[in-house]
Amino acid sequence: MSAEPKALQSREVFELRPGYVRACRDNAELRIPPDWEFLPSGSPFLTRKSKELGPHWILLKLNSRMKVYQAKGLYAPQANIQKAKELAAATESKRVKQRAEGAKGRLRKETKYQAEFKEEVLRYLSFAPQYLPLAEKIANDVAAHACRVGAGTVARTQTLDLAQKAELATIAHIRHHFTNYEDRLREIQADQEGVLTGDQHKESKQEANFVAKAFISKHRA
Repeated sequence: MSAEPKALQSREVFELRPGYVRACRDNAELRIPPDWEFLPSGSPFLTRKSKELGPHWILLKLNSRMKVYQAKGLYAPQANIQKAKELAAATESKRVKQRAEGAKGRLRKETKYQAEFKEEVLRYLSFAPQYLPLAEKIANDVAAHACRVGAGTVARTQTLDLAQKAELATIAHIRHHFTNYEDRLREIQADQEGVLTGDQHKESKQEANFVAKAFISKHRA
């Protein structure tokens, strides 16, 4: 038997059949109130305001590829969604300006971080004067690659200090660009019909790191 919605209720639900959903927590079957409507995901402002204005049910759907449940939108009173849309229209120009200022601020922050990262790479390399052009190129390439937002590289981790991140990123860059590391991995894969074990990858990486550090030492002389 379906349950009637309670006032000021927030739930996560699954689609059941037209006009009904099933609550995630207690598996209760809920009838969607006739004065409610569905607001698809896509506008963070509308979603946030609709939630703030009163009761709402967040509709979840399984992403079969990623094996996770994702919000597809929410059900809420039509009057609340309409009010949220009116607020969105009234504040659009202000929010556009805020987003632009925020983007500029983030760009300044990222530009500053990339410059600091490059300087840390140069400090770590400490190449002899005759190799400074090479050090400059390596530092530029490492910083440009490692500092990309969302790259998932060591430069974005919060568990290491800047010097540690610069060292690891530099060794990784030299391993890939100044040793035979990638050629070696391809050779192993070719010999084993495309199969590369974890131990083989780890061993090849360790060997390449040793060569990379020797490369750095050589250019410090």
